[in-house]
Amino acid sequence: MPFKCHSCGTTLEAAPMSPSIRPRLTNQELRARAPALDAEIARARAYLDQVLAKREMVQNVLDAIVYPVLTLPVEITSQIFCWTLAKTGHIAFPHNLRLLGQPLHLGQICRLWRQIALSIPQLWNHMDFVIDLNLNQPQAPSASLIHTCLSRTASSPLSLFLDATTHRTDNRTSWYAEPILDIFAPYSKTWENVGFYTSLNSLRALSGIYKQLPRLKSLKLGLRDRKPATPITLFEEAPLLQTVHLIKLHSQTVTLPWSQLTVLHVEGLRAGELCGVLGLTTNLVSLIIGRALDDEANLWDLPPLPHLQSIVFTTTSLDAYQILPFLTVPRLRDLKVALSYQRDNIAQLFAHALDRLYIFIAYDRDGAWLQYLATTPPSLRTAKIVLSSRCAVILGPLLSHLTDDPTFLPGLESLAITVLRQYEEHAPVTARVLSDMLRTRRALGLQNFELVSSVSLPDTRLDTRIAGLVADGMHIRVETQAEPYNDFGRPEF
Repeated sequence: MPFKCHSCGTTLEAAPMSPSIRPRLTNQELRARAPALDAEIARARAYLDQVLAKREMVQNVLDAIVYPVLTLPVEITSQIFCWTLAKTGHIAFPHNLRLLGQPLHLGQICRLWRQIALSIPQLWNHMDFVIDLNLNQPQAPSASLIHTCLSRTASSPLSLFLDATTHRTDNRTSWYAEPILDIFAPYSKTWENVGFYTSLNSLRALSGIYKQLPRLKSLKLGLRDRKPATPITLFEEAPLLQTVHLIKLHSQTVTLPWSQLTVLHVEGLRAGELCGVLGLTTNLVSLIIGRALDDEANLWDLPPLPHLQSIVFTTTSLDAYQILPFLTVPRLRDLKVALSYQRDNIAQLFAHALDRLYIFIAYDRDGAWLQYLATTPPSLRTAKIVLSSRCAVILGPLLSHLTDDPTFLPGLESLAITVLRQYEEHAPVTARVLSDMLRTRRALGLQNFELVSSVSLPDTRLDTRIAGLVADGMHIRVETQAEPYNDFGRPEF
C-alpha cells in the first residue's frame, strides 16, 4: 500500500512481500493438507486411466476396420491406377516443380499405394514438360527429379512432350531446354509418342538419337526460332513412324520417312510447301490442315491422294480454303471442315463414299450451304452442322428441308445441329416443327438427333409426339446453352 517518506513527504508504493517473509503454515497445518492432495492425485489418476481406456478401445475399433480397397490384390490395384489416371501428367516449370502429375499424388495416400505407384512403369510413361521462360526469374528444372521419373518407366514405351514457352529473343530456350533433352536422349529406344516445340539450338542435345528410334510411332515437331539452314535429320530413320504433326516445318526443313506416314497434321505452311509435303506422303489415310498461308503456288500440282479417307480443316481462313478444292480424294469417308466462303467446287469433296460430315458454316445469308448439303451422297450416315452467329437464320429452312424433302440427306442415322450466339433474329423453332421433322426422319432411319442453341428452344418433354419417339428408342436432345460450341481445333469428329 502507498506510504509517505518521513524526510521529503513523497508518496511511494510499497514493494510486494517476498515469499520468504510471507507467513508460513505450521507443521500441523501441512500434515493436515497432505492427505487432501493425495486424494486429489488419486482422483486425477483414476480419471486419466478412464480416458486412456476409452482411447485404447477406440483405437482397437479403428485397427479392426478392414478397408476393402486395401484388400485388393496388387495387380488389380495397379490396373485401376492405370485406368483412372490421365494419360498425360502435366509437369510445369520452373515454379511448379512440385506438380509432378498424378502418380505422385497416389503416393501420398498411404504406404501401400506409394509402393504400388512406384512399381508401375505405365504410370510414369506419359508426361508433358512445359517450361515457361517468360517469367522474370526462371529457374532451371531439377534434372535429377526428371531423371528419377523417367527411370521408373523401365523399358515401357514413353510418351513425352516438351514445350519451351517463350517470347524472348535470347538463348534462354536453349539454356533451360537442353538439360531436359539431355535426359530424354538416352531413352530414345523406348520413345513411342514424342513432341518437341523448342529452339533449334536445344535440339542439338538430341544428336545421339539418330537411328535409335525403333518404337517411335508419332511425332510432333515445331521450332520457336528460325528455320534450319539444313534439314533436321534426327527422325529420318524411324521404322514405325506413321503419325506426324508439323508446325511451320515442311519437306525442305525436316527429313522424315514420308512414304510410310498415314496421318499428317500440318500448321503454318504455305500452299507450295504443302504441295511438296503431300507429294511425298503418298500413303496418307488422314490429313489435318491448320492455318495455311497463300503464296500464289500452282495448286494444280497437288497430287492425287488415293488412300486418303479423312480430312480435317481446323481453320476458317480463305488461304486454307484455296487448297481444299484441289485435293483429289476418291475414297474420302470423313470430312471435318470450317469454311467462310461458298464455292461450287466444294461439292467435289462429297465423294460417293462419304460417311461422316462435320461442317462449320461461318457465313451464309442466301442459303447456299443448303444446296451444297443437298449434293452429299446417300452414303452419309452421320452429320454435325454448326451454324455461326451470321448464318443462324438458315436454321428454319434447314429444318424445313429435312421435313419436306426426303432426298435431302436421305441416309442420315445421326444428326447434330449447333447454333451459336447470333446477331440477327430468326423465326423461333416450335415443338411442332421439331416433332414433324423428327417423325419424318425417324421413318427414314434417323436414330439420334441433337439440337443445341444459344437461343431459347422449346421444352420437347412437354410434347407427347416427341415423347413417343423417345419411348420408341430414338435419342433426342434439345437444349439451350449459353456457349454451346466446342473447340473446332480438336481432330476428333
